[in-house]
Amino acid sequence: MQFKLEPPRWEHDKLEADRARAVEEFRRTHMQVAREQYERVFRDAVIAFRMLLSLTGDLTDSKWPAVKILTDPRLLKAFCSLAGPPISFEELKAIADARSVSRAVLAADPRLGDRLVMTIKMVLIAGVFPGLTRVARQPSRSAGQPLSHLLLSSQLTK
Repeated sequence: MQFKLEPPRWEHDKLEADRARAVEEFRRTHMQVAREQYERVFRDAVIAFRMLLSLTGDLTDSKWPAVKILTDPRLLKAFCSLAGPPISFEELKAIADARSVSRAVLAADPRLGDRLVMTIKMVLIAGVFPGLTRVARQPSRSAGQPLSHLLLSSQLTK
């Protein structure tokens, strides 16, 4: 015996009403959840940036507490966001040639923490004083230029 199922069929008015109800439910749910998530993420970011600014004398101190910044996930995220555009921690490690940045490794090699901090500081300096970190070369508008500057700058601090 063979069963034959007919696909469901909707009247145009019923389909339109269901669509409108689904869109409204999506909007209501999405706007509420998105707003709550945004407020939480924003609040956490403000706290992390305030902590980072406090630890670095509003980014003006010559020596930043590298171990504290690099081992606290909140501070680390804010720290990596200082590079405009923000870079990931993995990118920062690659640029500064750092395989590991555990607390023990940073304590054993303070220059490593300083190199990571200096990498981000060079981005900040380059943003404020672009000519200060310019490398003698032909001008380029490639997308990799900011990371190239970082790589070159971090190699100078080794």
